[in-house]
Formats: sequence, structure tokens, C-alpha cells
Amino acid sequence: MITKTQAELVLAAVTRKFSPYVEPGFGPTLLSDFDGRPWTIVWEEGPYEWPFAQLDAKTVDEELTAEAAEYGAGLIFSPAVTLPPGVWVEPVNHYSIAVYPK
Repeated sequence: MITKTQAELVLAAVTRKFSPYVEPGFGPTLLSDFDGRPWTIVWEEGPYEWPFAQLDAKTVDEELTAEAAEYGAGLIFSPAVTLPPGVWVEPVNHYSIAVYPK
């Protein structure tokens, strides 16, 4: 069973991973009992297909890299973040991830 505290730690990790996209009132949201899942992080305004990004790896941020290329910048990376122990996540759809016990 995932506790609310564990789910909130996952929410904080997602927020850190995608911090350039988080705006007041338009960041990821933690929901309980979303489509029968105990905890789900939903973010319809997030970057394209964000639920499919690998959270625990430093990855190329394709959207920011594409925008920055216009100004001659190189690759832009999103940071690796750590999930709390005993937790894993799975994409539900293109705008949400479910939080489960390992």
C-alpha cells in the first residue's frame, strides 16, 4: 500500500524533473482513487507525453532543446530524480502516472 506521504514524494520528484514547465496553478496534481488507482499524478498541461519519460535518468528535454536551437543553444537536459524506496510508477495515459508499491 502506498501512503499519501510516499505519493507526495513522487509528486515532488515529478515537479523537480519538469520544473521549467511548472507554472502556478498549472503543475502536476496528486489525486486519490483516479480510475480505481490508489494514487495518480495528473498533469494535462505538462510537456508532451511526460508520463513516458524516465524519471531516474538525466534525459534530453526535446521540447526545450528544440526551442533553444533557434538561439544556437545545444542540448538541454532534465535532471534525474529519485523515487522513494518501495515505489514505482506506470503511465496511465499521455497526461498521468499511477503510483504503486514495488
